[in-house]
Amino acid sequence: TKAMADNDFIVTVQSKGKATVELKAKPTAVSKKAADVMSGVDIILFMVPALAHTGYLEELKPYIKPGIVLAGCPGQAGFEFAVRGIWGDMARHVSLLS
Repeated sequence: TKAMADNDFIVTVQSKGKATVELKAKPTAVSKKAADVMSGVDIILFMVPALAHTGYLEELKPYIKPGIVLAGCPGQAGFEFAVRGIWGDMARHVSLLS
């Protein structure tokens, strides 16, 4: 969490036939507790090993709202099933990317 708080978050976007674009941002808040950072969140990026998904999904469950986007990076077989298994009916109202 310290590295994220101290450094920029950089996403490199590459498209065939187009110039590479770097998107840079500094996190507004960094915390190990979902309650500290989930207010107003529209997109969640999971950048953790698959074995950590369950713990994070359980921690985030009380803060999930319809329309939120959850992306698992890198994609992992069964990610969608894990989300549905933990978030239950709320998962139907979330956009999942894996």
